[in-house]
Formats: sequence, structure tokens, C-alpha cells
Amino acid sequence: MTVLTIARHTLHEAFSRRLVLAALGLSLIFLALCGLGFLFLYGKLLEGPKSSEREVAVAAAVLTVLGLYAVNFLSSLLALFLAVGAVSAEVESGTLQAVLARPIRRSAFVVGRWLAHALLIALYVTLMTAAPLLLARLIAGYEAPDPLRAGALMLLSALVLLTLSLLGSTRLPTLANGQEIHDATFSGALNAVPVPASWVLLATGSGLAGLVGLIRRRRLALA
Repeated sequence: MTVLTIARHTLHEAFSRRLVLAALGLSLIFLALCGLGFLFLYGKLLEGPKSSEREVAVAAAVLTVLGLYAVNFLSSLLALFLAVGAVSAEVESGTLQAVLARPIRRSAFVVGRWLAHALLIALYVTLMTAAPLLLARLIAGYEAPDPLRAGALMLLSALVLLTLSLLGSTRLPTLANGQEIHDATFSGALNAVPVPASWVLLATGSGLAGLVGLIRRRRLALA
């Protein structure tokens, strides 16, 4: 059993557990709210009587960065949920003993797991990074100066978190590993999540405000 075979089985397991599909569904909901929030806030700025071109451009850039921060937060969560029990959960359920009874190296099992999860995260970060940039271009005509570097840095951040979570999963139980990763990252030791979390709440709130505003406008138009 090779590394690629283990990676293929890991991908099949992820989709069979519907974890990836659930993450995609939640991400689509977030993107819809983020788009409505962008449209609502940007429209309010354009309605202002004293909005200069520079202010409009700065506002578009800030809203785009807000969306990218949220993507960074969501990709970090996905990496954590994928890898926190990648090995320890198999040990606790007894599945790993049956797998390692075959002629397979333990390192090949871990690398195969990491490869499959890294592929999922890379695809997720690519699609989710492109979405806010596309929304900014369609709504405000704004183009980020260096989107490839931003996407690469977010992917690197998620892969580092994935690697740490998988490494902890080989040594600690699932709950203990999750607590350690939470203390190291979410509590600010790596300074990766607390700021984006506030941006996620702000983006979601803006999206809900945009949705409410859209409903009110339609009601007024029908009246």
C-alpha cells in the first residue's frame, strides 16, 4: 500500500463523512452574506454626497481584505478539523491496528494522510481566495495588487496548521490535541486566528444587514 493509495482512501473517507461537503456548504453561505455585505456597504458609500474617488478605492480595498481575512480563518478551521484526529481517531476506534497489520510503513500512512488533506486545503484556499477578489472586481471594479502572494501566504498558514495538527495527532488523543492546537493558535501564540475571527463576525453581520436592506427595498417597491 503506497502513499498515493492512502491519500486516495483518505479523500474518499473525507467525502463519505460529508465533512468537505458541509464545509463547502457553510462557505457558500458565508460568501453569499459577504457579497451582500460588500454590495450594501459599498452602495452606502457611493450614496454619500462627499465620497471622493480615493475614499471609494480605499473602501473597496478594505472590504476585500476583510473577505480575505475571513477566508484565512475558514481555511484554518478546515485544516484543524481535518487533521486533529487524523491518526488518533483511528487509534481510538481500533481501525489503525487493522491497517498497520498490512505491510505498510507508519511514515507512509502519515504522509498519505497529510498529502490528501493538503490537497483538499489547497483546492479550498484557491477557490475561496478567488471568490472575494471576484466579488470586489464585479461590484467595485477593484483589483488586488498581488493576489497570488496573498493566496500563497494563506495556503502556507493553513498547511502549517495542518502539519502541526497531524503531528499532534500522532502523539496525543484527539481532544488533547485539539486543546493544544487551540492554545497554540486560537489563543494567540501564533497570532493566526483572533483577528480574522472578528472580521468573520463583521462580514457576516454586514451580509445580514445587506439582506435586510434588500428585503426592505423590495417591500417599498411593491408598496
